[in-house]
Amino acid sequence: MRWPEGRPAELERQVSAGILGESFDLARTRSLGEGSRRALRLWVEDLRSETVKVDSPTEPGKSTACIRVYFVLPKGSYATTVLGTAVALEEVRSADGAPPADEEETDGAIAT
Repeated sequence: MRWPEGRPAELERQVSAGILGESFDLARTRSLGEGSRRALRLWVEDLRSETVKVDSPTEPGKSTACIRVYFVLPKGSYATTVLGTAVALEEVRSADGAPPADEEETDGAIAT
């Protein structure tokens, strides 16, 4: 796997050096197999949600409200990552009603 270029390269080298040491050489990992990278930002497309009532599996005759979320992700992305980030952001917001200082929202992308 090759190093990225520009600002992503600076960030990756900084993190690698901090975790693996200054002498870390990506080329030495070649014998472990091919590598790949994932984007730092993930674009969620066609996002929509709906509230539905679902029958309780343990209490006949009772139902509960649930939220169904629909979205499209790029290949190699995980829905659990998107949902986990959304829930974590909502938990932070609910504490004081404001988004966290390090959160940036732009055109459907969430970056923390």
